[in-house]
Amino acid sequence: EAISAVQGQKGKHFQTELLDAFIKALSEVNKIRDQFTDALENALIRIENKTYGICRVTGKLIQRKRLEAVPHTTLSMEAKLNQYK
Repeated sequence: EAISAVQGQKGKHFQTELLDAFIKALSEVNKIRDQFTDALENALIRIENKTYGICRVTGKLIQRKRLEAVPHTTLSMEAKLNQYK
């Protein structure tokens, strides 16, 4: 019985850790979703302001292929690549 009780406690501890990890992961997913939603809403505002597709760093037009791949981007590939220099 004592062994069963110890194993039961280990199982409960594992379940608690698993639940904590799940809650943390879900929180991260929600954070990413909210960031993506905000980025899309900002893109809609740029469309309304007629600034969508204009790089915020260079002022040049962002290539159509880039906008198709990342519709919420505010950076041209030139500006994006220069971020890493």
